Amino acid sequence: MTPDLAAVDQPPADEAAIRNDGFFPDIDPAQVREDGRISSMMSAPRLRAAIVAAIMTVAQDLKAFAAASLEAGHATLGDVPAPQLDGQSVQLIRYQRAVVLYAKAELIERYRDFDTTNAGGK
Repeated sequence: MTPDLAAVDQPPADEAAIRNDGFFPDIDPAQVREDGRISSMMSAPRLRAAIVAAIMTVAQDLKAFAAASLEAGHATLGDVPAPQLDGQSVQLIRYQRAVVLYAKAELIERYRDFDTTNAGGK
C-alpha cells in the first residue's frame, strides 16, 4: 500500500512555539519545518532539540549585538531600527533564517536529507 504523500507531509500537531529570551522572538517549529524543508518524518522532539540548539548558537553569535541594542533602549529585536522587507524588519528575517539554517545543519549532521545521493547514503 502506497502512503498518502499529502498525509506524510503534515507536521505534527503538538509543536508549540519555543519561547525565547524576550529580546529575540519566539520560534514556531512549524515555520522552521516549512522554511527549512524539514520533513514531517522528523519527530517533534528531535526538531525541537535542534531548534533550541540553534537558538543558543545564534544567541551566542549575537550576544554583543543584543547587549548593545538593549543598552540603546530597544526592548526586542523587532524594536531595533532596520529596513523593512515584505512588511517585516530585516533583523527579524535574518534571525529567523539563522535559526532555521542552524537547526537544519544540526539535523543534517545526524540524518540524511532529500538531496543525499545513493552513493552518499552508503
